[in-house]
Amino acid sequence: MNRAFLLILLLSSCAKEIESPLPYAVPGPSDLPEKYSGSKFKFYDDQVQAQYKVDPPGLFDNYRVYFPIFLELANDRFASLNDRGQAYLWCFRNFFAVAEQRESALVELNSFASSLIKDWADAEWAKGFAENIGKNHGLVGFDATTVLTQLEKSTTLASRKAEAAYQRVLAVKHENAEILKKAVGLFSEGYPDDSRVTLAQGFLERFTKIQIGEKAPNFTGSTVDGGAISLSDYHGKVTYIVFWGFW
Repeated sequence: MNRAFLLILLLSSCAKEIESPLPYAVPGPSDLPEKYSGSKFKFYDDQVQAQYKVDPPGLFDNYRVYFPIFLELANDRFASLNDRGQAYLWCFRNFFAVAEQRESALVELNSFASSLIKDWADAEWAKGFAENIGKNHGLVGFDATTVLTQLEKSTTLASRKAEAAYQRVLAVKHENAEILKKAVGLFSEGYPDDSRVTLAQGFLERFTKIQIGEKAPNFTGSTVDGGAISLSDYHGKVTYIVFWGFW
């Protein structure tokens, strides 16, 4: 038999043995036990957490598989109020995983936020809601600043009001100076005793220190030969500055 033909057969055989495994398949959610009387939200959330421990990289796929389950629970009029609210929050918090698959993503995301603010603004389990709102800023065009303002007005909890105002600062700290200045001002004036006021003002100070089109601050450094060099030495010239180092 031709040696070249034998080599082809051998390579073909090896290729079959090292074929890539099938993509990870997320197990489907288990059904509620008959006559189940516990928290439906906890039942499904425990499944998500258990699967995460088994396969952390598969968590994103888990969110996609379980999203319809939690959404159905959120809209279940026979479920407890807390179960429904926590299901809404789960869908809102993990919406990033399904955003591209939803036909009216922005409408849906705003709807989740409105429902949570209307019925669960003071719920104990919703203490991280303001942070979740901030993290969703910009997702499918979602405006976290407006929603955080609504939460700040709706909640009766002083700590949650302050959190909403602070998260509004974080949501816009990379946008533009005027928007950030307004957010920092509202937070500083509304909650002057909050320990994060200095931090928020620091965001504004750093953001406004130098802007595109403004004169760059002068600085002095050393050349590779040990000489001194200043940015002002290149005044009036187009200058490229490259920062590098060793770690």
